[in-house]
Amino acid sequence: MQYKSYSQFLSSNLWTAYRSIALKESGHRCRKCGTKRGRLEVHHKKYTANWNDVKLADLEVLCQTCHFIHHHHAANDPQYVLSLESEVLNDSP
Repeated sequence: MQYKSYSQFLSSNLWTAYRSIALKESGHRCRKCGTKRGRLEVHHKKYTANWNDVKLADLEVLCQTCHFIHHHHAANDPQYVLSLESEVLNDSP
């Protein structure tokens, strides 16, 4: 099946399967900070025009905070980084 949009792909059974495998392989932990709490998101390291070509190696599991930092470059703000470090340290299992 050819997906007309990224949104359509994210609603597909194919994406559900990729997401489940990526979460399982990560041990349901954020790749950056290691947390298991909160919503974990599966991030594409590379985007392709054809969603059928997604590879598991191009996916990484991130918590919402680390995913936000990745996309919005909030890591350049020292105060934000300090608050994130505090949040992660307090979130340790």
